[in-house]
Amino acid sequence: MKKITLFLILSFSILNSQFSARPVLAQDAPNINVTKRRPDRPVGYSPAPSPTIQPVEVKQVEPASPSFFARLWTWLKSLFTPPIASTTSASPTPTASTDQISNWKTYPDATIIGLPYLFKYPTSVEISEAGDFVYLKIGNSEIRHRFVAKTKNISSLMGNYQPFASPKIIFSSKVPITIGLLNGYQTTTIDGMDTYLFLGNDSFNGILVFSYPSANTELKSALNQILQTFKFTN
Repeated sequence: MKKITLFLILSFSILNSQFSARPVLAQDAPNINVTKRRPDRPVGYSPAPSPTIQPVEVKQVEPASPSFFARLWTWLKSLFTPPIASTTSASPTPTASTDQISNWKTYPDATIIGLPYLFKYPTSVEISEAGDFVYLKIGNSEIRHRFVAKTKNISSLMGNYQPFASPKIIFSSKVPITIGLLNGYQTTTIDGMDTYLFLGNDSFNGILVFSYPSANTELKSALNQILQTFKFTN
């Protein structure tokens, strides 16, 4: 009996030691949180903290002011460098066909004697005269024409243009212009309301003055076509 009892005690002790030495598995303890370790990291590995990026203040560098000698050189160059002249030319002149002109009327007609020139105009244009002025009515507006005899100085006439007893007309800048046989200047009144053409020729002792409302492009086109027919009679 004692041998049996001793055998049972030894067997129980051996089984108990084996049970205690066996490792605890996840399936044996479902409530234990088991963290798996990466094979490339040793025991006790702790990742390094992420670097902190500090903001960098960007300062705008102002360009250095030119030196005294650089300013002096720029000033000297401006004294000896001629300015670039701006050139302005009038728009291209539209022309009428020969068939159109063949049916046009002629001014002056046979009843007017003494004018050293003539030009043609469309049959739809109505012409009337008042003193030294000739009016070419086109639609609801008109072209005004005046002949100033015995002078060739267009600039002088433009600077003192005062027809009859009317106030002196002030003009803005003038633009050189050539139409057919005539050349001179195109300009506008200082308020921009009216356009004036002062035209002449080296062999012609007189100046032709034409004017019309600046906003009326129909009159501008008609006048350019009429002046293409201009001829000297003396």
